[in-house]
Amino acid sequence: MLAKIKEIVVKYVDVDPEKITEQTDFRNDLDIDSFSFMSMIAEIEEEAGVELPLEEVTELTTVNDLLELIAKKGQE
Repeated sequence: MLAKIKEIVVKYVDVDPEKITEQTDFRNDLDIDSFSFMSMIAEIEEEAGVELPLEEVTELTTVNDLLELIAKKGQE
């Protein structure tokens, strides 16, 4: 899933996908704005086949946080 997230992130932020790791911070490292972040999340939800609650999405900080939330929602 990390590879797919990288693929999607680079559509919204001008960054080398190789520089995106599980520790990458969406706001501090990628400087992604709120609109782009939510658009990216919608695309990731569609790709992963999960629905991520807004209240949990707004708490996401790193790529790893997103991966863990996707895994959690995928098991529900």
